[in-house]
Amino acid sequence: MSSTGTVTTWRGKYGFVESTDGKTVYVHTDEIDGGSLRIGMTLSFDTEEVEGHSGRVKGTNVSGEAILKKGEKLDDEAAVAERERVREYRNGVAKAKDESLDEVKEAIAPLTKAQKMKLAQWLCSDLGLGNPKETATKAKEAEEKRTDPTDKTGNAQYTKAEFLAFYGKEMGPRIWDLAGEVGAAGKKKKKSKAKKH
Repeated sequence: MSSTGTVTTWRGKYGFVESTDGKTVYVHTDEIDGGSLRIGMTLSFDTEEVEGHSGRVKGTNVSGEAILKKGEKLDDEAAVAERERVREYRNGVAKAKDESLDEVKEAIAPLTKAQKMKLAQWLCSDLGLGNPKETATKAKEAEEKRTDPTDKTGNAQYTKAEFLAFYGKEMGPRIWDLAGEVGAAGKKKKKSKAKKH
């Protein structure tokens, strides 16, 4: 079945297209003779399910203005214009997402806290995201920064992912936990000093 869509992502050898029917379609460079795709431009393609991945769709027989043929390069002026066009496209997508989020917030505003929690649980289970409380905890932990206890200046703060990347999978979690214990102990000392004064 022939479809059309807009290129949303290109990562060197593959990318994704948002089809007009709302599906995200995977496109590999082999489908465009080793070329690449230009973000924000349109394509025509046929779709088929990816073998072994239920529900995932790939594009075949791909054609359209979004294809940059293998070896084809944009001149300097065209490259600058392309970067500007991609930036405008991404800003437009971000703005549309913000507006959609505002609409959702407005729609759920009248709900009680319990109703919002039930809705969150349903969405998380429907989307395969797990328990919303666990998801929120993981998101908070991903943003949380702790002071590295091995840093002599005491100024180096990192996220859990940065601790794991630097210290490795074995030592990273241990040092992350130690940083939390040291941070908690430091907060207790500050509170007790404040109470004495």
